[in-house]
This record gives sequence, C-alpha cells and structure tokens, in this order.
Amino acid sequence: MRRVTLSLPSPAMIALFVALGGSAYAAKKISSKQIRTGSVGTRAVKDRSLTSLDMRRDSLGGATIREERLNANKIDARRIKTVPRANSVPKNSIGASDLGPVTRRFSGATTVANGGVGKAGADCKKGELVLGGGGRWADAAPGESIQSSFAESDTAWTAIGFNASGAPRGFQAFAMCLAP
Repeated sequence: MRRVTLSLPSPAMIALFVALGGSAYAAKKISSKQIRTGSVGTRAVKDRSLTSLDMRRDSLGGATIREERLNANKIDARRIKTVPRANSVPKNSIGASDLGPVTRRFSGATTVANGGVGKAGADCKKGELVLGGGGRWADAAPGESIQSSFAESDTAWTAIGFNASGAPRGFQAFAMCLAP
C-alpha cells in the first residue's frame, strides 16, 4: 500500500490564496469605523459610484457643485418653503414709515451701435437692497427697445437693450435701491 505524505504549502501557494481571498475578506471585515478620516482619496473612489445617500447633509458647497449639472428636474418642490402671497399680509400692516428710503441709481451711459445690443448694470450702495429696476435710452427714438431687465444680485440690476434706430444711441440701466 502506498503511503500518502502531506507537505506544507509553498510560500507561492500561500501568496496566491491571500491574493485571491484577501479582497473578499477585506470587503466583509472592514467597516467605515475602521477607516481613518481623510485616508481614502479621490483616486480610491470609482467615478460615479457615490450617490446623494453617501453625502452628509449640507457637506457640498457652491465650489464643489458644477452648475451645468443643475436643472429644474433635480429640484424637489416639496422641500421649498412657501412664500406668503401679498394678499395674505394683513392690510396696512407695513407702511412707508416701516421701510427706509428708496433711491433710483443709474449706471453710466453705454453707447450702442445701430443694429447692436447693449448691456448696462446699475449698483446699489453698500447696505442697500435692489427692489427693481429697468433700462432707458438717452433720447426716445423709434427702433429702440429694452430686451430684458433683471436683478443680477441682491444689490445690482441689469438691463439689455436693442438699437435699430439708425444711429448710435446711449443706453443706461437703473436700480431702485432700498436703504436700511
């Protein structure tokens, strides 16, 4: 009868088993509590593998969010707080004496060539808030139009005008600014 002898596995065999089974063992046995904060970098994270559930609330700021990725489909309207309607504010509860003075502030004049589009911006002074605004042409003439007018920020108003009057024209923006 033949005798069966058992020998110890070679170092290469042990290395093979560790290599094959090590990552599976690690995946089952290593938890987030055992990983030191800051030790896992961007190279260790697979692209597009993280979801919103992996992010701590309010941990991402403006510098880390690409604007082109945001659109109306990604906004959850249920999470937006309601703004009271004007008719829900009690009549005469806010009067002119409750507000600071409102001042109209103008931009410098921009010359817009015939057939051209001009953009001008008016700024409120420090501490003032923009309530509204608009644009105006230096001398009213047929062919001049205001294309758009909007708040650029809490303190600035922008207006865009088109000139088809037949000659270069002066264009300005104005902001209605509320003082504190």
